Amino acid sequence: MTYFRVSRSHLYRSFEEDGGIAKIIRDRRLDFAYRTLLRRDAKPPSMKEVAHRSGLSDGVHFAKIFKDRFGILPIEVRTGEGLPPETWNRLSSLHDYFCEQASEFDFPGKATTKP
Repeated sequence: MTYFRVSRSHLYRSFEEDGGIAKIIRDRRLDFAYRTLLRRDAKPPSMKEVAHRSGLSDGVHFAKIFKDRFGILPIEVRTGEGLPPETWNRLSSLHDYFCEQASEFDFPGKATTKP
């Protein structure tokens, strides 16, 4: 709200078409969990720890919403079973969306290319 200089209600209305702020936050958390599961650390974190690090405390709920978003269970990502290629495109989509939206604003102090 501060960065874009909009009211809370305007911010919520702006993201209503995308499912709302809560959905965007949940999707970001799931994206983080997905990237965490892809890392091949010497001692990978448990599923419960990945859920907790992602801000999702319930492991059963985590598995359900993870599968809803990516079409694959978290354990299948960890083991590498059945990773759909289109999943990779979803990880950057929110970042691209925000970059595109932010580029449309003219922030004070922002360098512009306009004459």
